[in-house]
Amino acid sequence: MRKSAKKTLVLVVGVIVALTLFAGCEEENQSDTKASTTRSRFIANENRQLKEKIKELNRQHKREIERWENLLAKCQKEKKDLEELSSKGFDKYMENILGPLSDENTKLRVENENLKSQIKMLQAQIKLLKKQLE
Repeated sequence: MRKSAKKTLVLVVGVIVALTLFAGCEEENQSDTKASTTRSRFIANENRQLKEKIKELNRQHKREIERWENLLAKCQKEKKDLEELSSKGFDKYMENILGPLSDENTKLRVENENLKSQIKMLQAQIKLLKKQLE
């Protein structure tokens, strides 16, 4: 009986150890599962935050592009306005400055021609007077 009591005792102790190990492994599996679930939730939360950040950056990017496009359109309009103003300014310059200068130039030519004719007349009179004096 002693042998069978020892065997029974060893068997009972073995079963208890096996059950303890099995229970410990199951708890470890449960803790691994909990850690895995926690990790998965953390990763999912991080992914969601990153997606939101990407959406916000896309919105900012679109706003920035719109701002630059508006600025470009404004600059192009100002350039066109300045070109028109410059063209008008040149036309006014031609009209206001060069127009009177051209008129004055014409008057001076006429006066110059008159003076040339007067000089010729005076030179002719001088010749006549010299002949008369001789």
